[in-house]
Amino acid sequence: MPSSPLLYHSGFGIIAAVAVLAFTASLLALTASMLLLWLYRRRVARLMSAQSGGMEPQTALDPKSEISTLRPFQDTGSTRFYSVGLANGNRTSADLYHSALFEPRRHAYQYAFAGILFALIIGSSVTFALSHHSINYLRAAEHPFQYLFMCWSCAWPAVLTVNIIADGNRRCQGIRVLGYFILLFALGTLAALTPTESSIQTSGVYLPAWSGESPFHLAYKWSLLNIAPTVLIRMFRHRRVSAAAPLALSFMTVVSAGLLGILTAAFIYQETSVSVIAFAAETFGISVHAGLIGYFIVISVASSLLCVPLGWRLLVWIRNGYLSKSISDQSLAIDAIWLIYASFYSVILAIGGPGWVFSAIVAFFIFKIAVKAGNKTFRARLQSRSNNPELLVLRVFSLGKRSENLFEIISKHWRYLGGVRLIAGTDLAMSTVAPHRLLAFIGGKLRQLFITGEESLERSLTELDTQRDADGRFRIVDFFCHADTWQNVLLRLVKSADVVLMDLRSFAPMHAGCIFEIRALLNSVPLERLVFVVDETTDKMFLRQTLEESYSGLRSDSPNRGKSLAALEPFEFHSHGYDEIERLLKKLCAAAQIRQDESR
Repeated sequence: MPSSPLLYHSGFGIIAAVAVLAFTASLLALTASMLLLWLYRRRVARLMSAQSGGMEPQTALDPKSEISTLRPFQDTGSTRFYSVGLANGNRTSADLYHSALFEPRRHAYQYAFAGILFALIIGSSVTFALSHHSINYLRAAEHPFQYLFMCWSCAWPAVLTVNIIADGNRRCQGIRVLGYFILLFALGTLAALTPTESSIQTSGVYLPAWSGESPFHLAYKWSLLNIAPTVLIRMFRHRRVSAAAPLALSFMTVVSAGLLGILTAAFIYQETSVSVIAFAAETFGISVHAGLIGYFIVISVASSLLCVPLGWRLLVWIRNGYLSKSISDQSLAIDAIWLIYASFYSVILAIGGPGWVFSAIVAFFIFKIAVKAGNKTFRARLQSRSNNPELLVLRVFSLGKRSENLFEIISKHWRYLGGVRLIAGTDLAMSTVAPHRLLAFIGGKLRQLFITGEESLERSLTELDTQRDADGRFRIVDFFCHADTWQNVLLRLVKSADVVLMDLRSFAPMHAGCIFEIRALLNSVPLERLVFVVDETTDKMFLRQTLEESYSGLRSDSPNRGKSLAALEPFEFHSHGYDEIERLLKKLCAAAQIRQDESR
């Protein structure tokens, strides 16, 4: 029988267990994510610089490099084939721009609705759990203003979720956060100024109704619920760990839960543990302290041997869900956020008794059901739009974080219109890594994802993912290339792209790869469908020289012969402000409409 009834029958043990589990799993996940992505980036860089030996590099001006203008397209079934141009459907650039700008917001508000349901369940549970006479004998938590304040406090993760899905600029994010805290302040003011404690008359002493709250106490309540998980989420959202954090957290939570469960069982069943330690000390002739250390080492190793395979099976399940499109990179990251908050809220609920912990589990599943129902409706509406332009992104690899920031903002909007294609590089390796690619790296199979010749290139193009995810977005597809295969892959991608965005910030004579790309683009893509991004770091004189030299050597079948280079006006990009992003999106959508007009 358990020898620790306090832990077994009260909420104290649940509080301690969940707190230790959350802390241990999070710390291990952060460490593992940083290490894993660092190793992944190094491996990608090494394989990119290697020679495959299976494909002869071509030049942008080589007539043999010409390929069919057919582009990959997938019908509503599972068979992939090639089709000319865009799918049937006419959408103006204004329609495309409106969708790119507002669909992320609509999607975010669906998550916000699900988050409010989650908050109502948690807020109601906290109200009932903490209104017991033994916890709050004045039953102030039952007051409507206290209830509303608690529910709104638990809605904080919905604000973070909206900021992740919707506009990436800081101004919009700040406005949402400010609006949340203004309403929180209003509810807190009502709770502080309105009598929440009932009048009391005892031993001839009468105490009138009064407010049992103060601004400091209300701020303490909110902080108790949200500060720790918010700090943790900020750490998990860092660019150096965000791609691997959901997978690492899932794995480490399973392993930590198994270890914590076995250690807790060893503590609860102390008589059995003491007997085992005494037997080991007597059998092996060691001290009791050595036997105690050995005992915990053995049970820790045993729990790892049991839970590591379970954790790996969970990762495989996530990979299969990603491949079947029931899970997306975004949904995986958001689920991790809500699980973290549900775990921390369950610690607070455990004060009212162990049974209240299950309300956090129920709240999370209600949240998931609401999200799934909303995604189904959202995706059905998006699928009625047949024009899904593909965006090819090229860039100066040395841009690093600047390239990553622009890519993240543009892809966040464009993925509601169509897919995003790019050649993988170390600059975006940690931003675009998909769950199945990361698991392939862990399993030592990353090399198999690289294009080594015509056969693997054809297979990659044939299996190109052109269907929406369950959340209605298209995916980012990055092509892993060796040093002697990227040029051939580029020539194929250029032909199949509807719009090309080339980030030429910091472009200079040393960037021979970008020069090759510019020549290939001018030979294959109409100028009107090219968007070149420049800023003050671009060597504009050399860019103009490169364009003129490439233009003078155009092939006879180039769509740009007879056109003026004035049609290619580089886009001056000076900040990640809201207006600047809007202008760039408008330019991309206008290019997409030109592609649509060409395919008629």
